[in-house]
Amino acid sequence: MRRASDERGAPEHPHAALVRAFGRALELRDIGALARLLTADVTVVVDGGGTGSPTGGPVCGIGDGIALLLRMAAAQPECVIAEHPVNGHPGLAVRDEAAVVVAVISVEVRRGRACGIWVVTNPGKLAHWNR
Repeated sequence: MRRASDERGAPEHPHAALVRAFGRALELRDIGALARLLTADVTVVVDGGGTGSPTGGPVCGIGDGIALLLRMAAAQPECVIAEHPVNGHPGLAVRDEAAVVVAVISVEVRRGRACGIWVVTNPGKLAHWNR
């Protein structure tokens, strides 16, 4: 995955820097950086809508969470990660080589670290992102 810049000029949300760093670490597949950004008890949830979701449910714990995130990043090496608001909070949109949004990532922050990662890959839920 590659990063894309996103400059809107709006005031930065308090968690934007952490989300930006998370996107960068994911793009680089930097295990050390991901470990520094996530809580030990992080929960990663992937909503694939039954269309190839890599998990049967939430993955808990930093080791399993990082492993899942890295598998997902490796599966789409040509994708571009861009900062984009998700539900009114800092988040990430992942676009494929045709600029189609293939995933949206939201991040819950606790005490300066990501404690919850939600990855939506469900095509039905991403339809409005691709209009």
